[in-house]
Amino acid sequence: MSIDVEAAIAGILLGVYIAIMLYGLASPRTQADPQRGQAVGCIMIVVGALLLLGVLLLVGWHLRNRLLVRIVSSICIFPAIHSVLSIGQTIYRKTSAPK
Repeated sequence: MSIDVEAAIAGILLGVYIAIMLYGLASPRTQADPQRGQAVGCIMIVVGALLLLGVLLLVGWHLRNRLLVRIVSSICIFPAIHSVLSIGQTIYRKTSAPK
């Protein structure tokens, strides 16, 4: 796989992950919850880590460093694979449940 394609796929996945985190951060509160501050702090840390991965991906792509791009794309692809498998497992359980 080309370094450009690999970097593009990882960049798209990073963008999706960041968008999901920002949606959770901007979602309206349904009720006053003291744990909301802790959740916001955790989301901000995760967004910071994702932005750091994005910077590493950009540097690796710019310098044509295949190892750095491969490491970042591997980190980005595993959550996507897990999500697809989890959704497939849920669909399988719902469709094969005895009625």
